[in-house]
Amino acid sequence: SWVALALWVSHRDASRIQWGNDTSKYAKDGECDDKRFSGAGMTSTPLLDSDIQHDATDCRAAYEQGRLELRQ
Repeated sequence: SWVALALWVSHRDASRIQWGNDTSKYAKDGECDDKRFSGAGMTSTPLLDSDIQHDATDCRAAYEQGRLELRQ
């Protein structure tokens, strides 16, 4: 089905991204703080270089839900 294909493509793309870890003090708060991404799953606070690849759980979850895109 179309939904299964969309989930497969999303999962496949997610596996190609280097997510990093959850060592940011903002990790696991339900918002992505990694400025490599954009979209509705992002935090509204200023983005810091130190959070790049340090909010893996939040960013991956939002990406897989279709609420984030990787910036080019």
